[in-house]
Amino acid sequence: MKFFDGRSFWIWHDGATKTTSQAGEYAVLVRHFELEHLEEARLECAVSADAEYQLFCNGSFVGSGPVRGDNELCYYDVYDLKQ
Repeated sequence: MKFFDGRSFWIWHDGATKTTSQAGEYAVLVRHFELEHLEEARLECAVSADAEYQLFCNGSFVGSGPVRGDNELCYYDVYDLKQ
């Protein structure tokens, strides 16, 4: 599956800029969505971060990371949220 097709982007809080120091900061980022026909749906989530993340789905811990990369290559973790 191709996750990054030009619709993916880094997210952070509205007050952040590229010049804002974010060392020691954290944010809780929430996304709400509903799926119809869940039995037929493919529900995978690709996640990365430049520091740390913890992923929860419906209040349950799914995973944490990120897989380490460098300035040239950004890795990501893929989670099956149907499990």
